[in-house]
Amino acid sequence: MHDDQLKQLLRNSRAVDAFKQAVQKFARGEESELIQYSAGAPKIKILRVILKLLESYPNETISSVAIRGVSTCSTFHGELSFSPSNKKIKFNWDCRWKAEEAGLTTWYGAPDQSKAAQVFGYQCFRQFHEAS
Repeated sequence: MHDDQLKQLLRNSRAVDAFKQAVQKFARGEESELIQYSAGAPKIKILRVILKLLESYPNETISSVAIRGVSTCSTFHGELSFSPSNKKIKFNWDCRWKAEEAGLTTWYGAPDQSKAAQVFGYQCFRQFHEAS
């Protein structure tokens, strides 16, 4: 993830300033009570979910997020809720799927999920939509 991408997403977002500052701090490795997430969830995957939220909902007022997810080697899936609207988003970040879709393979022919994660970053979401 490039710092320029983060700055652009934050600039285009109607999230409250305190949340924008929390996201910037989180990207530098600092915790914030405005960003709650499942114990053991990799911070890079949490950040990818937040970036996708900012991109997908630029006109929403966002003051905090709660992310409940399960991480595997190539996936991170679960549910995100954000305040004050309390909208719930189901997500599935899947770099193996993205590698297959993009035709990225290792020298031995397997989907190159590491390359997909590097190239596409937070754009490896197979699913990111409001829960019904």
